[in-house]
Formats: sequence, C-alpha cells, structure tokens
Amino acid sequence: MLIVKSPLRISLGGGGTDIPSYFKNHSSFFISAAIDKYVYISINKIPESHYFIRYSKNETEKTVDKIEHNLIREMLKIYNIEPGIEITSFADLPTGTGLGSSGSFLTALVRALDIFTGTEHDKIEIAKIASRVEIDILKEPVGYQDTLISSVGGLTSFEISNELKISYNSKFVNNKIKEELFRSIYLIDTGKRRSASKEIENTIHKKINNEKLIQNLNNIKDVGYQTKTILQKGELNELGKLLTQQWKLKFERSPSAFHKKINLIIDDLNKTGALGAKLIGAGGGGYIMALVSKNKVNVVEKFLSTKNMSLIPINVDNLGAREY
Repeated sequence: MLIVKSPLRISLGGGGTDIPSYFKNHSSFFISAAIDKYVYISINKIPESHYFIRYSKNETEKTVDKIEHNLIREMLKIYNIEPGIEITSFADLPTGTGLGSSGSFLTALVRALDIFTGTEHDKIEIAKIASRVEIDILKEPVGYQDTLISSVGGLTSFEISNELKISYNSKFVNNKIKEELFRSIYLIDTGKRRSASKEIENTIHKKINNEKLIQNLNNIKDVGYQTKTILQKGELNELGKLLTQQWKLKFERSPSAFHKKINLIIDDLNKTGALGAKLIGAGGGGYIMALVSKNKVNVVEKFLSTKNMSLIPINVDNLGAREY
C-alpha cells in the first residue's frame, strides 16, 4: 500500500488574485504557508476488476465513468488507470474549513498516482495537473493557490503571469523570522463549513468585470507585496495590521450576516490584544487566523472562551506533498 500526504494551508497575503479570471488580465501575487495538518491518499493494487473508492462514502464500480467522486474520477481518466485499484482518502481536518482541502486532496492524489504509475512530475507540474481537473475539466471557479502551496510547501510567495507562467520563492524569509511567526499564529474554528467554489462564484466570479471588484483585488495584491516586505523585516506588529486590512477588504466584497459576525469577533480580538486577524480562504465559514504575541495568549483565550472558541497552534510544513 502506498500513502501520500499533502498539507493544508493558510493565506498570508494576496489571496483571491490566483483566480484565472483575474490574473489572466492583471497577473497574480500571493503568499501562503503550508501547515502541519494534512490530507492523506492511500492507493492499493487489488486482484479484482473494480474501482474501490473510500472517502465519506464507499463506491465500488466496474467503469470509471460511474464513479461519483468527481475529483477521483477525472484524475483516474487523466492517468488512464484500469480497474483493480483501491483509493482511500482521510484528513486531519474536515472539508469546508477554508484551509484548501480540495487542493491538498488533488495534489496528494496526483503525487500518489505518479508513484503508482512510475510517472515523474515536478512540484509545479503536480499543482497544474491538480488545478486542471478543478478549473478546466470540472469548471469550478477556484484558483491556483491551494494546489500550488500544498505541492510546494513552506512559507512561499508565488507569482502567476497573464500566460500562466508560475514562479515561487520559499526562501524569502529567514528561518529565525519564520520560527517567530509560527510561535504567534493560531487558528480559531468558526464552527461553520462551506463550499469554497460556491463562495468564490458568488463573491468574485460573477462580478469579475465589475470595476469595484477589480480595484478590491488590486488592493489585495498590493497588500500581498507589502506583506512580503514586512515578513522579510520580521515586523510582526505590522504584519498583524496587514492581516486585518486584508480581512476588511474581503469583508467589503461580501458583507453577509455571517461575515458581519466574524467582523465583530475580529474587532474584539484586536481590542483584546491580538496583533491582527483575518478569515482564511474564500469566506463564508472555516477558520479565523490570528496573530497573537506570547504575552497576550491567555487574555485572548479568555475572550474566546466566552464564545466557545479557542486558539489552535499550528506550524509550517516545509516539504509539501510527499509519500508518507
């Protein structure tokens, strides 16, 4: 049996500019970090003429077209995998958390099928194959951020040109600053799950020709560049302000009832002592990411306890998708 794991991610700056409908006209820049929470894919060759697919439900099919799990079905077609295979998926956290689970799932599946078939793709090629399934084949209105950071790993800046040329840098921040950063970053579970593609469809994709939205994404990209400079200097106080600024720009795009509730929590977190906070992912649910200095952890925890929430520590994953 072969097992591959692929990390989930947090977005530190420029998120949203990785959507093709934006970067094909304006290019993209964003900074993400892979974290020590994973999606796992196991593959086993079996002496039966069926596809056995195990996830939140079980599927046993003789033909690939009958497989209900759309990501697995389309990936098996790309690799031309014959019946006689068992694929199982499981994860450290549930889907709909805003941490890029579908991107992690796909990069784990590509890496696993590479190993299974004796194929070699580099990290960027793995991400492109994964994104091709979501964006080009299934027509999901998602971006490239999740597959890229899950495949590459680390604390990494990415640039995507209008022609889909991708470059990245995982060494733009020194290890001392990175360690200090991850001693201060926490996740806070909002308790609400959602579909990233539906959220993006409603807040970006349907409005991509709207001048106000384009300016909003331009501003988010500018904050992404500022985030890179601040991270290189190790100025965590300033980074916290930028996280909150990015949240306010996202809130501007989608001032839903849920987001109004999150906005109040983020405002209260900052008043309580957090350096800054933002909702991770496309919005609509998932996790808040907060930057909290060591001497303020207890007071922030006390505030969150009144809302049945807590701080969840995380660390960086520097390796990306790989065999487990």
